[in-house]
Amino acid sequence: MSRTPNSNSISINLFITLSFSVLASYSNVVVDASPTNLINGSSLRGMFIFGSSIVDNGNNNNLFGNFAKANYLPYGIDLALGPTGRFSNGKNVADLIADHLKLPIVPPFSDPNTKGKSIVHGVNFGSGGSGILDVTGVLLGVTSMNNQIKNFRNKILPQLETEIGRKAHKILPEYLFLVGAGNNDHSSYYLLHQNIIWTPKVFAAKLISNLLAQLKELYDLGARKFLLLSVYPVGCNPVLAKNKDNCVKELNAAVYLYHDQLLVMVKHKIDQHMPAAQFSVVNSAKIITGMIQNANASGFTNVDFTCCDTSMLGGLCKKKGKVCPKRDEYVYFDGLHLTEAANAILATKAYNSIDSSEVFPVNLEKCSSACDNNTGLKGIFAFGDDVVDNGNNNNIPTIHLKSNYMPYGVDFPFGPTGRFSNGKTIVDCVADNLKLQSPPPYPDFFHKGTPLLDGINFGSSGTGIFGITGGLLIGVQHMDQQINRFKNNILPKLKDMLGCSGEVILPRYLFVIGAGNNDYSSYYILKQYLFITPEVFAANLVKQYVEYITDLYKLGARKFLLISTYPLGCGPGIVQERKECVKFLNDASAMFYDQLQIALKHQQQNFLDAEFSVLNSFQLLSDIITNNATAAAAGFKNCNCACCDTNLGGTCKKAGKTCLNRNEYLYYDGIHLTEAANCYLASKAFDSANTTEVSPVNVKELISGKNHN
Repeated sequence: MSRTPNSNSISINLFITLSFSVLASYSNVVVDASPTNLINGSSLRGMFIFGSSIVDNGNNNNLFGNFAKANYLPYGIDLALGPTGRFSNGKNVADLIADHLKLPIVPPFSDPNTKGKSIVHGVNFGSGGSGILDVTGVLLGVTSMNNQIKNFRNKILPQLETEIGRKAHKILPEYLFLVGAGNNDHSSYYLLHQNIIWTPKVFAAKLISNLLAQLKELYDLGARKFLLLSVYPVGCNPVLAKNKDNCVKELNAAVYLYHDQLLVMVKHKIDQHMPAAQFSVVNSAKIITGMIQNANASGFTNVDFTCCDTSMLGGLCKKKGKVCPKRDEYVYFDGLHLTEAANAILATKAYNSIDSSEVFPVNLEKCSSACDNNTGLKGIFAFGDDVVDNGNNNNIPTIHLKSNYMPYGVDFPFGPTGRFSNGKTIVDCVADNLKLQSPPPYPDFFHKGTPLLDGINFGSSGTGIFGITGGLLIGVQHMDQQINRFKNNILPKLKDMLGCSGEVILPRYLFVIGAGNNDYSSYYILKQYLFITPEVFAANLVKQYVEYITDLYKLGARKFLLISTYPLGCGPGIVQERKECVKFLNDASAMFYDQLQIALKHQQQNFLDAEFSVLNSFQLLSDIITNNATAAAAGFKNCNCACCDTNLGGTCKKAGKTCLNRNEYLYYDGIHLTEAANCYLASKAFDSANTTEVSPVNVKELISGKNHN
């Protein structure tokens, strides 16, 4: 089989053929189209494919004329179904990537049967001869990238939402968006525009600008995972080059310049335009050039000739023409397109290469497994006050509000740890329900090397939602400080470990916030009660609280358990000899839950893909305290007294006495709950079906996707 010689007078017919990007599809392949049962969006459901001939799987079969088609032998000679429209002897790179990901081959958009259940694993829109620019391939009547995206948006996406029963922004993060375009733009540029209209640098910038707009459109629809196949070394195509030593250097130089600008886009512009997107960019030119220059190492014996007899009009295989017998030893099947063997190397590199000069910033395996494993939630990040603190105050010398002494922790496996309880906190109990490790306190990560992937607890006793709360307790970590610790010290390490952006990682974590009690019991009662109404105080408090949620949301957090304030007027340290709850304090703290619900509804558009479980702690604890039947049903016999001997401030005396039947007490000290009470609240948060207890959904529903529609 001979190569077509390079020439300075390339005919317009050669241009037309070079403007192909033609490969065809298993158009008759039947796949299991039933929707995958995904938990927490943790698996790839399928692929949507866009681009030119390197990914096309049959969309051009019904085009008028004979150009940009491959639905005849010898194309498809090694496919079970024969010629399908792929410009290769067998599978194209998109097919082989699907194989690596254990995904079914997706049907071509142009197939009349591509509808209903057949689209739930994805659709291939690729059209041979098309390009990033609309003008590329326009004479061939092929489908440009912009029109491919239009077909996806207007014709396929509405059906997909109907089939799966969820909105696009919830569905599409479960798919890989594979884009293979640009080869034909460069072929057209080299043949028609070199040194006439654009310099290579200006042309690359033009392509990148158009591609960025196309990716942004997909992103705005809900796409989050992208595999970008950069341009091939088209200057080495057999239709242009006599052999591997005579590649068209100027054209390949333009290709590499485009790739460099593509990386700049991913590194910088993506952060501005698509913060939650995750990219794998494949340096196709480098990988294919490596096959050509190091043929023996790649298993090829022929890199200079085409495997099939080619037409003089552009390098396509002649219909029913001769074909080489050892196709797995050839890089090129025709004058433009790779053999299945070469496609397989490219797909494997895209999937698992650890060389960042081949795939940047991470390969597809890391992209799809490290950030999308099947274990559901990875862990918990906790923020707040005494409700969640598990030892963050222990080593701060200026703080007196600590609980790292007996009888705190009397029932905890490790004894006193800094938890204000006899045993577990509500965060510990929530972790138990989710079958997760309870997150360690922030200092443990730095001093003891605790695993970061389980999450971290930043809670600091004495703090509040307002920065001024706990102000006299020097060293207390206020909420804004806790979030800054997470943002500046923990999240960057998590990104480095997983190779993913925060927006990709953090939806796999539950964010628990338990704060507000100290704002009422300390700041409001001591300083604000005479100057501000409880309604205004609650509104201001919730406003600040929502700002913290917004900060976490912008970093990538999507799943929240919000623990509302307790009936503070009923704590044994407050009631003491009165034997009655302090009504004005309860009335004030009860407003927090109501105001929070209102605020979250008003902010719904700002938290479009966030999910909340808001625990009405006030109502749950009040019901136990005021209703003997409810208390008995929950297993509590003493709801008014502290289990331990307490100091004047309500905390347990060091080495003081403690009650024996601790699981029957609601309060452990004058302020804080027993493990039994904490786990009671956690169980309600986890699976209560009563929306007056937890709303809009419980945590179990939140992580299983019941409120994802």
